[in-house]
Amino acid sequence: MLKTLLPAEQKASFRSQELRNIFEEGADLAKNIRLSPAAYRYQNYCNVGEPLLGQQMDGIKVVDQATAQLIRPSDTFIANRDGRVGEMLCVIQPGLVRMGRNGGRNITLVKATILCRFDHPVVRRRKAKKIKGEELDSTAQRHM
Repeated sequence: MLKTLLPAEQKASFRSQELRNIFEEGADLAKNIRLSPAAYRYQNYCNVGEPLLGQQMDGIKVVDQATAQLIRPSDTFIANRDGRVGEMLCVIQPGLVRMGRNGGRNITLVKATILCRFDHPVVRRRKAKKIKGEELDSTAQRHM
């Protein structure tokens, strides 16, 4: 169903396995909650069509609608003057909070995962390539 929200040119590169992993984690969590004596509540984080502000990015996981990838802390996104970075499309997985006992603090167990359409393309930094010991030696020899 979420694939229908993607633009036609993005459907071919849609990564359903990443999305499937998110749903499986949610199902496992729901089963474990049912068996636990602690009090929990879901954190419904957005309404469809609400703007996503840059300062909200720390409290949630965000999936970019254009790439179907989770936004990483190293990714760069552009905020408008009002702080808006995009539009929330739907909650993929609500957040989960364990309620504090006897006035204790609440603990966020799972951050909400939100599908978002960004106003500007997100710039993803490439991961540094890991080099094995043998490759390191041959690379060092080539530069000598």
